[in-house]
Amino acid sequence: MDYGFYQGWYYTYIAFILMVLVGKLIINKVNVQNVLGAGLAGVLIHWIVADFGVWYGSTFYAQTIAGFWACLVAAIPFELNFLYGTLGYSALMFGIFEALKAKYPALSVSRTV
Repeated sequence: MDYGFYQGWYYTYIAFILMVLVGKLIINKVNVQNVLGAGLAGVLIHWIVADFGVWYGSTFYAQTIAGFWACLVAAIPFELNFLYGTLGYSALMFGIFEALKAKYPALSVSRTV
């Protein structure tokens, strides 16, 4: 039963959940390296998990490692766009936040958890 979603929708949502979890693990402190690393890890997770959903049970791709590899290769142009968007919006959002912290010092108060 698809519940009104497309076939294999859960792989995409699993990928997004994993991306959030990995991002929370990687970004302890906001800096360029951590944001870049989290962005790259997120795109890699999306590429593998979402394409697994495309490949698994597919009649288009052979249900072999070679078929999964062919599915991954076919997705490279889409994942490159996903990477560019992720890195661009990450730079934009974290850059704006850093600029706002300079203007409003209350935003830079560290929390202890």
